[in-house]
Amino acid sequence: VDLGDIRLEAGRALTGVVLDATTGEPAENVLVALDSELRDEGSNFPRQLVLKTTDRDGRFDLGKLEARPLKLRLFLHERYREQLVSLNATQTEVTVRMDPGARLSVTARDAQGKKTDGFVTYQGAGAEGAIVLENGAGKASALPPGKYTLRMEPRGRQSRPLAYLPQQVDVPASGEVSVQFKPATGGATVKLSVPTDKGVDMALVPGSVPPPTSPAVLRHVMFQGIPGFYEVGDTEVVFAHVPQGRVTVFFLTPDALGRFHTEELDIPASGTMSRTLQLAWRRLDVSQE
Repeated sequence: VDLGDIRLEAGRALTGVVLDATTGEPAENVLVALDSELRDEGSNFPRQLVLKTTDRDGRFDLGKLEARPLKLRLFLHERYREQLVSLNATQTEVTVRMDPGARLSVTARDAQGKKTDGFVTYQGAGAEGAIVLENGAGKASALPPGKYTLRMEPRGRQSRPLAYLPQQVDVPASGEVSVQFKPATGGATVKLSVPTDKGVDMALVPGSVPPPTSPAVLRHVMFQGIPGFYEVGDTEVVFAHVPQGRVTVFFLTPDALGRFHTEELDIPASGTMSRTLQLAWRRLDVSQE
């Protein structure tokens, strides 16, 4: 039987060591994933998936691999930023230095200056997550640099309305940024009435904000805004301690899926401002999601 030409590929072994880029110490428990590219664009050649974890010396061994260019992905949640390393067809050893990125250190106090437990959600620079505050403090690590918005929610039911305003912070490429949440004081109380009692999502975003064009952008914009107090069945949303100046209102409801209302308000320095929203719906381009 003529089997034609048979070609055997020798392959290559691949080992490596992973170090902390800041300290130079071995990085233990880093996940090392090898996700090979398709041999030719449009071919049906299956992807080769390998997953290992570094040992106490930061070393890993991926065993025998094909002798062709591959990509190595390394990550350790909340300790290092994800690294992507390209390997040539003959490479058998690799050293990777993991970037710990920046850290957010968050603390919270109540009106009496006592430590407050709760949850801080953050969003920005292509990253989002949550920090649990225990004994009034919590941290997030391995953050990429950029501008972030943080929102604080105290643990347990709070008297209306919420008193912690969102904060924005610039996170550098490395190092630690400290953020402290304290109950807001001063400002105005804003009461907005809406013609529905079937669920409300509303935020007051500082400044004049152009209408978003996709659901993702709308969620990002609203996250930067001041949240209000609302209970199911209410037709009024209350915002406390709103700083003086112009804000943009964004309003969503299940009654109008794929649409939103927006308008601008000028907030006084103090007192109570009441307004009934006259809804003029705008459509979202869901194809951009």
